[in-house]
Amino acid sequence: AFFLASIASLPAHVSAVLEKGGTQAGPDDGEKIQNYIVRFIDAESCQSFVDTAEVQQLDVNTGTNLSFMNSQVLKFSSEEDAIAWVAKRKDVQLFVKDERVHTMSEETHNSQDGRVRTMSEEIPYGIEMVEALGIEYVADSGIKACIIDTGYDLGHEDLPDDTLMSGGGTCTNDPCDWNEDPHSHGTHVAGTMTALTNDQGVVGVVSSGSMPMHIERGLNNEGSGYMSGILQSMHNCVDAGAKVVNMSLGGGPTTIFDLFFADLENEGTEVLFVAAAGNGADDSYSFPASVDSGLMMSVACVDINSEQCWFSQYNDQVDIAAPGYGVKSTIPNDGYATYSGTSMSSPHVAAVAALIWSHHPTATVADIRGALESSAIQPGGYPDYYSQGERNDKFGWGIVNAKLALEALGPSAPSISPSPTLNPTITIQPGSTSHQPSGECMPFKLRILPDYYTCETSWEITDVHGDVIASSDEAFEEDPLEDGKLFEFEKCLGTYCVDDRKYTFVIKDSYGDGTGYFEISVRGNLLKREAGSFKEYKTSFSSCGADYPNDVPSAMPSTSSLPSDLTSLGPSSGPSSSPSSNPTNLPS
Repeated sequence: AFFLASIASLPAHVSAVLEKGGTQAGPDDGEKIQNYIVRFIDAESCQSFVDTAEVQQLDVNTGTNLSFMNSQVLKFSSEEDAIAWVAKRKDVQLFVKDERVHTMSEETHNSQDGRVRTMSEEIPYGIEMVEALGIEYVADSGIKACIIDTGYDLGHEDLPDDTLMSGGGTCTNDPCDWNEDPHSHGTHVAGTMTALTNDQGVVGVVSSGSMPMHIERGLNNEGSGYMSGILQSMHNCVDAGAKVVNMSLGGGPTTIFDLFFADLENEGTEVLFVAAAGNGADDSYSFPASVDSGLMMSVACVDINSEQCWFSQYNDQVDIAAPGYGVKSTIPNDGYATYSGTSMSSPHVAAVAALIWSHHPTATVADIRGALESSAIQPGGYPDYYSQGERNDKFGWGIVNAKLALEALGPSAPSISPSPTLNPTITIQPGSTSHQPSGECMPFKLRILPDYYTCETSWEITDVHGDVIASSDEAFEEDPLEDGKLFEFEKCLGTYCVDDRKYTFVIKDSYGDGTGYFEISVRGNLLKREAGSFKEYKTSFSSCGADYPNDVPSAMPSTSSLPSDLTSLGPSSGPSSSPSSNPTNLPS
């Protein structure tokens, strides 16, 4: 727990963030330490301090150099000594405890010797869910990914070698070699991103082995580290030329990360950071994921059923969601294991970002982020209904989808709003006034299993101009809605990817007790399923569905193939959002 300290003896220009309750234990030697990150008002002041004899009097942590953000890590014998030192300074802007950060996962299955062998190559469910298969990373695109974690098991049978790899270490272990991973967490994350297609083990989002990587070992053998080391690793990733940085880690609130990102934004840095939202099962904020910056995306967790993971944190900084429960990936010594946590969700998003970016290497962070958010798919299961194209605290903009995100970028990267708090929109290109579709049509499907008052039901689809392009008037004339009989309607809608116009679907029940059961899907993705009482339901969805040459409406299932629990036509038939098999302890 933290608080903003208002200390009368401190200069007015100094912000101080201190931890309640004294000292903190060192990670390895059990000593009590008092490390503080001190940010000076400018580079000259920082260098002046380093050049003075005072540096010799204070215990300066020379292993972590934060001069890139005008900061130093200093050790004091007590909090009182630290405050007294700062009170005398006129050149200090921020004074903050160097707090712990840690991994965001738990091991959910493993063998007794720490390894699970696979006899043939397996495609983890998450890779299929985010639709990364079939999209090749563009070699020589220059899009490099960075992982800040517990290290990387170089030489693993299912991971890329060091041909396109570099690394560094800022953790508290000595040595802190990036190409080793005594913990296993970093290797598991790396496997989700880059496990090879080689007829063994598993496959990652980018499985060709052609994506350059930089590995930063910022967490120690126990899976923890300090903010100062993580900041140094983040800087190293940027220096190494990474365009996407994965951070499956987090800690408590602090302002130092805000300053780091503010510096990057002021410098015009085009690097996307992706971090785990946290495993606290509450609405608290984890950092750095919850930093309010266009360069940071916070990732929540869904399971194999696209439901929220029971432990996933939910708040107004969550941007997107990805698979993170029961994820199988690589661990050291040619092993494989299944872990859960938002730590497992984050690398899905980071790798998808790098994958689509490789097809548009001149795109900006705003372009890539906007494409990821505007194409994400909102889960549609009861009891939590979320409209497509609208953000919520549990899933952000929805579950990441590589195929749709790549399509959202179009033939060349469009200009997309970078704001993490506004509905991402694609800017209309100059001169784009045509009302004609700009690509292949996309399938829209509707099915209704009505109650015994069919005359009360009506629906329609309108385009951005309000023109009706399909309605119950026409559809019911050809195929009348009958009591208890499944009605099916499908139509290929024109796509408008230049300006990403919206279609609007509305279904009404004139009496107000609902139509029975209905569901709508677009491009094969379920947008809404309803079996309760309502007078009107309305939603909008993207018109951008270009490059679907083989995507034609498939045959609807028969009534007999509907799930038996849907025939009850009641809201209690929806899936539970809280599995009874949940463990009782939160992930560490």
